[in-house]
Amino acid sequence: MKSLLVWLVVLGTLGGGGYYAYQKWPDKVAFWKTAEKADAAKKSGRPTTAVVTPRNISFAISAAGEITPAEQVSVRPEVSGRIARLPVDLGDKVKKGDILFTLDDSDLQIERSQRQTEIEATKLQIEGARLSLEKLQLDYDRTKQIFEKKLPLDRSQRQTEIEAAKLQIEGARLALEKLQLNFDRSKQLFEDKLLAKEVFENAKTELDQARNNHALARNNYDKLLASEVLENAKIEVDLARNNHALARNSYERSLKALQLVEDRISKTKITAPFNCTILTRPVSVGQAVSGSGGVNSGTEVLTIADLSELIINAHINQADVTRMTVNQKVQIEVEAVAGLKLFGRVDRIAPQATIKNGIKGFSTRIIVRNDEKSGVRPGMTANLTIPLQAADNVLAVPLAAVFSDQGDRFVYVKQDDKFARAPILIGVTDYDYAEVTKGLQGGETVSLVTPADEVGKVQQAFGAAAKGGKSGKGGEGKGGSKGGNGASSGKGGEGGSKGGSGGSRTSGSGGGERRGPPGQ
Repeated sequence: MKSLLVWLVVLGTLGGGGYYAYQKWPDKVAFWKTAEKADAAKKSGRPTTAVVTPRNISFAISAAGEITPAEQVSVRPEVSGRIARLPVDLGDKVKKGDILFTLDDSDLQIERSQRQTEIEATKLQIEGARLSLEKLQLDYDRTKQIFEKKLPLDRSQRQTEIEAAKLQIEGARLALEKLQLNFDRSKQLFEDKLLAKEVFENAKTELDQARNNHALARNNYDKLLASEVLENAKIEVDLARNNHALARNSYERSLKALQLVEDRISKTKITAPFNCTILTRPVSVGQAVSGSGGVNSGTEVLTIADLSELIINAHINQADVTRMTVNQKVQIEVEAVAGLKLFGRVDRIAPQATIKNGIKGFSTRIIVRNDEKSGVRPGMTANLTIPLQAADNVLAVPLAAVFSDQGDRFVYVKQDDKFARAPILIGVTDYDYAEVTKGLQGGETVSLVTPADEVGKVQQAFGAAAKGGKSGKGGEGKGGSKGGNGASSGKGGEGGSKGGSGGSRTSGSGGGERRGPPGQ
């Protein structure tokens, strides 16, 4: 009875150890599955061997993106106005420098005429001030000469000059009063925003000139009555110089105002900045539009784009982007245009990853030259093929023939009626074949499944583990049972590891994991 109990404990220990090993290393311990797969492959008629031959291998990634123009501009006027001409419409092709639209500039033309009139008036003021300055300078020089030579002045001449000075004062006073009234009226209109700033400033300038003239007349009269005749003559010259400077300032201000008006007039005609195609035209002739300095950066009149060069923005997986380079060639197919193939190049690769549709990748911009007759338009979807690696006429084996053990890759090469391991180094791979750079000469036959003798080695290793479990039953009573359990577990794990080194192709720490292109 005691012996039966010991055997039950041993069998339970072996069963538990085997179940634990199967749960942890299912692909290493369940060796019968590999044999079943090999038998199933033979029964299904699928090939189980392949010949090492030269072939071309290329690996490329696929992506999709939306086509957009390389150059696209929203056309908005710089000044506000009303659309006078709009000679283009959707789809029209426009050359650089051609008119896109014009604004009504009739009000600006009137303002320009006013500015030109003001400029002519200020020119006359400058000329009058110059003549007055020259006359007063002569009078000052003559008076100075008289005082330096101490020559007496003629009394009748002095009286005549005094009477003339009175008349000048009265005339200057009347002109000053008139201009004062005009200035007050202009000031009120300007404060009510009914008068242009330039007109108000001109009225102020005229008032200042009238005050100077009145002061000049008063000074002339006082000069004739006072003893400081020479000093008064000098003051008159200074006032004349001020009048001349005021006239010149008025002329320069009017000239700048005219230049501003002409600049606004030039901005009423908008031309194409480059050869382009009209994409949108949301406005019509006669519609009022605001300038780009207004609300919402102005009114969009047109959207134009250069369709001779297009860009495609694609999202490239982070696993592939490290093998891409700028200026790399890209093949492009457009879903909407059947049979069309274009070729572009990688222009930019974003330096920072983003997540799109749950996939982390990098935004990549592709540039492609577009033929106008191709039918490709912005907004279409493009399918991209980006070649990453290629090798021509190289020895290659199917990926199914490549096994790995702890990072070392190998194949099973047929020798007579058996298969033997042959370590290899692989190079470029695609989704079906791998380039063999070292380890094979060409013409060898390799196995696509684990050979039967390798499966036998796994079975033997597992059997040895089971025997080790039995031999560990030594000991009496409970102590012996525990000792057997420990031995069985240890040997079972070891057997699983050996089974893995036999070259199972399923995923696992010791199995032969299939190596596709992303895992190079």
